Amino acid sequence: MKQPDPRLLVAVALTTAVPFVAGIVTNVVTSHWSPIGVVGLIAVGGASTAAAVWSAHLQGAGATDLETIANAPAISSAEPPRDLLPRAVRGRDELTGELTGLVRAPDGRAHVLAGLGGCGKTAIALAVADRTVASGSRAWWLDARNPEALASSLAGLAVDLGIDESAGAAGPAALIPVIRRHLDALAGGWLLVIDDAEQPGPLRESGALNGSEHGLVLVTTRIGADDAWGERATVHRIEELSREVAGQILVDVAGPDAGDAEQAEALAGVLGRLPLALVTAGRFLNSASAPLTATTTFDAYRAALYDRFPEFMDDPATAGGRGNTVMATCELSLDLLARRGRVHARTVMRLVGGFAPAPLPADLLEWPAVRGTRLFRTRVRPLRIGRVGYGAVAHSRTLRDLVEVGLLALQRSTDSHDRELLCVVAHPMVVQTNRSIAEGRPRVWARVTATTVHLVSAAARRHDPEDPGELMWWAAIAPHVIEVLRRSGPDAAGPHRRRLRRLAEAAHRTARALFVGGRYADSHWVARTGRRYVLRRLGLTHAATLRLHNDVANATYGLGRRNAAERTHRYVAAVRRRLAGPGDVETLRSQNNHAAALLGIESFAEALLVCDEALAGAGSRPASRPELLRIRHHRVTALVGLGRLGDAEDEARRTVREYQRLSGYETDALRARSGLANVLTRRGDLASAEAEYRLVLAAQEGLWQPEHPDALTTRSNLAIVLSRMNRLEEAEREHRTVYDLRRQVLGPAHPDTARSHGYLTDVRDRIKPSSLS
Repeated sequence: MKQPDPRLLVAVALTTAVPFVAGIVTNVVTSHWSPIGVVGLIAVGGASTAAAVWSAHLQGAGATDLETIANAPAISSAEPPRDLLPRAVRGRDELTGELTGLVRAPDGRAHVLAGLGGCGKTAIALAVADRTVASGSRAWWLDARNPEALASSLAGLAVDLGIDESAGAAGPAALIPVIRRHLDALAGGWLLVIDDAEQPGPLRESGALNGSEHGLVLVTTRIGADDAWGERATVHRIEELSREVAGQILVDVAGPDAGDAEQAEALAGVLGRLPLALVTAGRFLNSASAPLTATTTFDAYRAALYDRFPEFMDDPATAGGRGNTVMATCELSLDLLARRGRVHARTVMRLVGGFAPAPLPADLLEWPAVRGTRLFRTRVRPLRIGRVGYGAVAHSRTLRDLVEVGLLALQRSTDSHDRELLCVVAHPMVVQTNRSIAEGRPRVWARVTATTVHLVSAAARRHDPEDPGELMWWAAIAPHVIEVLRRSGPDAAGPHRRRLRRLAEAAHRTARALFVGGRYADSHWVARTGRRYVLRRLGLTHAATLRLHNDVANATYGLGRRNAAERTHRYVAAVRRRLAGPGDVETLRSQNNHAAALLGIESFAEALLVCDEALAGAGSRPASRPELLRIRHHRVTALVGLGRLGDAEDEARRTVREYQRLSGYETDALRARSGLANVLTRRGDLASAEAEYRLVLAAQEGLWQPEHPDALTTRSNLAIVLSRMNRLEEAEREHRTVYDLRRQVLGPAHPDTARSHGYLTDVRDRIKPSSLS
């Protein structure tokens, strides 16, 4: 760790000491202080000076390390969000088919979908991505709504393609050409979507918009000028739907009782023939709220629009008019719901505007979560007898009506173990509309911000990051944690500082859950982005900053960058030990992570030293028991690496017994049993090792998906045992499965993928001579 400039420490010491010396002289001369008083003041001054110098030492020692380590971009998933694809993309079949064909037979040009928000650009791109994946080709999705999101998406794509981390050190501009070369080397056609790109210049200059003879680059944007995208791009302007198609959408959604085709087409013209506005209007007319508000027909809805928003309805053909139409349609639905008695429907939608434009876990909007928050706080009025307040029943009906009129939608996801997650979804344009309205009213926006902070931080405390059944929930909450953290306020004083600490804890728990679930790229994105905001406002040595720093290093290790992770863990462990002492739980966690990183680079002797040092400093504190067991597990691996198999087996069996008495740490317990199987393998007890590995693998696949990194490690170790038992065909099948899944999940350049390829090659080489004989 680089030491701070000595001149800085001298300056801090002088700045602190001089005022005390001056105070002593003044008081001795004017107040005739006693010698005891002078000695006391000198002691206080010396302690304050020492504290200031030590703080400066920590800040200076860590600043260079953080500046060096934190330059790498955050990494987020580059997978297309296919779960957001609408059921039907009406009126765009010809364009969707044309673009899908260009994936397999590219024309060497980039293609740009340009149009207003709500016109269906992203839906078209999702439809093309869905057809591409269904045909067996690869598709990637880059989020370009801001530079940070684009950098994270590019880093995720680089990991997926197996590009070395050093290629992205200079930023997206340097990474894009490397990515393009890798894409052009792929066969079979591919799709790269750059969604919500509003800055063509940097993309064009970096080469992202260059066409390809091997795949399709597809961009969605609001900027439709041809010269903005360059000569090698084809711009498709997504205009409003035709009068007939727009009217048909209204009839399909609203039903035949709302009016005939001519009336539907008249309303569609007022709505600018934008898909989002059409669906919103149709869903309201088909809802149970429509009869109660006397707005049941296309003509009645059109009259209500002119009555409520005449200024927006003058010229829907203009860009501004069409954009305002989406706002007017949403607000009219809220007005009509208010007339039905759903006065808090607008409050709920303003709250939705405070989250990210992504599926939101439904439990964040349920009454037990929002009750008593800044937006839903109610006053008790005992004298108003007979008036029913807003409570659980009214809130449930409000949410139901918002879903019924189409402002919100429900999305149910299921994993391979039939575990379900219910999410609330709003169109990104609807989210942005409600956010813009709330931001224009500072008091409303302050309540929205306070409520989102409370909901996200409280929900993160309720859910367990170590529980495999919660992984889908953590993956869904991740973008909202980052969005709320981003808006947590530029200053770190007063209530904003408390909010930031709560959000930092939510970011840490989210990153931890994603790491435990094997979603290393998403974990890196959350931890890296969260650390940037926390570091800027809480400082280098704050507990929240160090915790997120640890999370970044864990995800970095999972992504295969072992040496970088070891350096970071070494730094955090040293700072933790200085600040909190050797026996603190956070210190043990950092030492545990450092030991794991050392094992990853096969530095067994130092790893054993770190483990022994941690165990010696911890004592027998009950609160640190889980961390102590993790350290003992890493100590087993270090002993095996050093060839001390007898000691390793004793430690492994002891650790397994301890885990059997500790509930709630099933994943760690399985790793401990896997460690025991490793010892048995090295000692030559292959039958026992095989039995242990099979038990561990069955349990891991019962918790996680088959492609989870822990399950793949166990399967790989099982294959090694089978190979040593000369069951070569079984070993070859297992190694081939592990190699294929690791290549898909971790990327071809990941060290674990390379190791699997080596194992597979060795087994196949052993099979060939036996088959010839």
